[in-house]
Amino acid sequence: MSRRKAREDALRLLYLCDLCSSTEQEAENIIWHQTAPEGVDISFSRELINGALAKLSEIDEYINRHSQNWSMERMSVVDKNILRLAVYEIIYKLETPAKVAINEAIEISKKYSTEKSKVFINGILDKIKNLRDLPEEGDDR
Repeated sequence: MSRRKAREDALRLLYLCDLCSSTEQEAENIIWHQTAPEGVDISFSRELINGALAKLSEIDEYINRHSQNWSMERMSVVDKNILRLAVYEIIYKLETPAKVAINEAIEISKKYSTEKSKVFINGILDKIKNLRDLPEEGDDR
């Protein structure tokens, strides 16, 4: 099945971890009831959730820095976690084109959030994608 389904499952897992203070394992048991549905790329979902949770404070800093007039506390739980997964892909999973991560986040927001969310999410991620091309401090690129 598509990676979008894996991204949607990763969103559900991250949502549970964030909203209910569930561990990743507890969230997996709730979402997948011990086994993943047919066609779900569990390894990709787990890679996204593990990566996002491991880099959560850094990811939240990227979001805070680029969300003009919006603190993380003001964001809906769904939007915040869509952003977290997309930022993880943009900044840390360089094999995923930034444009793909952004488009997937927008499509997922259409399904799980409000009409206004897609514009909000696109605006933040568009700013963050530009960081991918910037050299790191001390980098001779």
